[in-house]
Amino acid sequence: MTNKLPNRTIPLARQIRGGFAIAACICSVWGSLAAQEKSSTENTPSAENPASETSAAEQNTEKTYRQAARTLIEARKRIEGYDSIKADMLETVLLGTRRYQAQGEYLQTRGNKLRLSFEFSIKGADGKPLEASLLQVSNGEVMHSSYQVGSDLQVSRRDVLQILTALEEHPSLGMDQMKARLGLGGLPALLASIQISFRFDVLRNESIQGIDFVLVAGSWHDKLLKKFRPKGAKPDTPLPAHIPDRIHVYFDKESLFPRRLLYLKKIGDGYQPMMTLDFVNVEQNVAVNEDSFVFYSPEGAVSQDITQNIISQIVEAAERGRENLAPPESSPKTDAPNEKSGK
Repeated sequence: MTNKLPNRTIPLARQIRGGFAIAACICSVWGSLAAQEKSSTENTPSAENPASETSAAEQNTEKTYRQAARTLIEARKRIEGYDSIKADMLETVLLGTRRYQAQGEYLQTRGNKLRLSFEFSIKGADGKPLEASLLQVSNGEVMHSSYQVGSDLQVSRRDVLQILTALEEHPSLGMDQMKARLGLGGLPALLASIQISFRFDVLRNESIQGIDFVLVAGSWHDKLLKKFRPKGAKPDTPLPAHIPDRIHVYFDKESLFPRRLLYLKKIGDGYQPMMTLDFVNVEQNVAVNEDSFVFYSPEGAVSQDITQNIISQIVEAAERGRENLAPPESSPKTDAPNEKSGK
């Protein structure tokens, strides 16, 4: 059993894990719900009075954005108010012409304790299926991760408390957004990251198979779009293939629990699903065995501590942010997811 995943499997494993951790965060873990973009003809300015109609449309868009943002904030507060959350996850990932499906479990309790697991199959170099799994376990102080494809295994650990301390020292990066990217904050951090990253233009009630949902949808904020595109690219330049263009979040209307995260890619004049993550069999405030947050290292595995690597990336990101804010005449510096239980 080796401790290094082959290069061909790493991008897929990261995208499947990143779907939850929005990537990231695109984040996301990538339906049966049909999702189509609807054109808003009511916001089209009239020829008779284009200025007043545009102003009304802008006000309506801003109102939708603020109401949608409040929906995410309220959903996050409710999740943080539960003693525990337990749910099954169903994930669909579309990478070009390839379609992958994964099943997993999500478990979260107070104190930043989290357990996230996925199992899926991919094609090996010989065309035969390979069983794969992803596991992240955090006891609130240390997070352990293992990614296995066939007999290839990668195990790592990160000190959550040290990383959170580093984030607190660099508030300009955004605590919630970085926690989501690093997979540290579970669903609350993921929702916070979505709220920060997207400009919402859709907020409406929908009924699907007799279940009432609140749909929040939108596109990336302009500042993020500029980062995703090559420097100097035109505003209509398509985003890279691995980055979605829109997100749809379906909240249970009664509990505001996010039941589906759907990322869409612009194809021609329309949008197609790229990543879908469904939460099913959701239970709140259920009894949880504390052993669920103990990581048992696979026999023969060597765990790599990536804490300092992550902290270095945080510091470098903060430095880049300060350089971007520097005045034109300044000269900024140029940088040359027996048995041993883990702690």
